[in-house]
Amino acid sequence: MPQFDKLKAWVTRPAQVNAFYAIQRNQIIFPAGLLQSPFYDVGQPNSINYPSIGAFITHEITHGFDNVVGQFNKYGNL
Repeated sequence: MPQFDKLKAWVTRPAQVNAFYAIQRNQIIFPAGLLQSPFYDVGQPNSINYPSIGAFITHEITHGFDNVVGQFNKYGNL
């Protein structure tokens, strides 16, 4: 029986419109649902698409430096 690999498992559903910071993985996660209107749309100019997605990315990166997550090392250990 194959062993469950927590680093390869999904933490959310792809259609969910939210982004996450995974402490144990030390990574930010952007489900595919985030890349749809109104946050991202192929018909919009890049000057609207990039700042919208950039705001999500920046917000999630800051979680890696807050009071809670800042206590974990790069391997997700407290």
